[in-house]
Amino acid sequence: MSNPESEFRSLLEIESIDNLDAEAALNHLARLIDLAFDFKHVDGTKRALQVGEEIGNRSLTLAQTA
Repeated sequence: MSNPESEFRSLLEIESIDNLDAEAALNHLARLIDLAFDFKHVDGTKRALQVGEEIGNRSLTLAQTA
């Protein structure tokens, strides 16, 4: 997506990352963190924390936890 604001809105609209594999979920989280910071969006940061907790409950490889 070339428009960061549209991408950010799309990321926020995703209610669950259950259907994403670990790599995709980590990429989703990273992009959500970056854009929430860029836009100084508190709710985006809160959502990123929730997603991070969901990912933390998964079995990840050693490389994915780094």
